[in-house]
Amino acid sequence: MRLNSRMARRAGGAVIAVCAAIAIPAAAMAATDGPAAPAAISRCTVSNLDIWAGVPGNQGMEQNAIPIEISDISARPCTLRGLPRALAVTSTGRQLGDAANTSGDRSRLITLRYGQTANFSLDITDVTIFPHSSCDQVTAAGLSVYAPGDSDSQFIPLAIRVCGKYGLQYMTASAVGNGAGVPDLADVG
Repeated sequence: MRLNSRMARRAGGAVIAVCAAIAIPAAAMAATDGPAAPAAISRCTVSNLDIWAGVPGNQGMEQNAIPIEISDISARPCTLRGLPRALAVTSTGRQLGDAANTSGDRSRLITLRYGQTANFSLDITDVTIFPHSSCDQVTAAGLSVYAPGDSDSQFIPLAIRVCGKYGLQYMTASAVGNGAGVPDLADVG
């Protein structure tokens, strides 16, 4: 029996259909047989964090250290890497003076699970030591704080004296560390 081109095309199409019928379910089974790959942990953002100020500690004559707490309030873990950003703002969100300088290890990776807290210290110099002409001392309505790597901030209501003019660095934010930064009440007193 001689195959013409029409019969050859039909036979070839049938072979391709049979191979596809075998290969597709086999590929699907192979993809689901093994253990599931762990889901990647995403970067922490304002939407899954609560950022708040702890009780001021380590107050000196011209310096005040405020622990800034970063708590995971989402159902999924997230990571923090880099340095936070903090600036004093008015009640309408307008920035007052320069943003805080940052210092510390920006490569450290911190993973937060639901309910866990990380912290950084915001050191603020008493701005009354600066001449009014170079500082323009005003009372801020609070702080606008950015988690490391985030482009959105959270507002922390905190009436503090700050410089309204740019050019004086009076705040420094440390690198984020594990755990809450609020002082242990057993250490107070």
